[in-house]
Amino acid sequence: MKWEDFDEAFPAFIVMLSMPLTFSIATGIAFGFNTYPLLKVRGKIREVHPLLILFMVLFILQLVFVPE
Repeated sequence: MKWEDFDEAFPAFIVMLSMPLTFSIATGIAFGFNTYPLLKVRGKIREVHPLLILFMVLFILQLVFVPE
């Protein structure tokens, strides 16, 4: 884990913060999967694997249409 790099550390922080606040491991992971590609859009989008973008879209749909 590159804690010095904001694009790498912030999604991990969001996962660690959202899991206990939402009482759901799946929701915490979903927030992490959504945060990482959104931060990479600023210029490092080529570093994001296309499957990660697919998971981001699926998790957004899950969070919108099937909230816990």
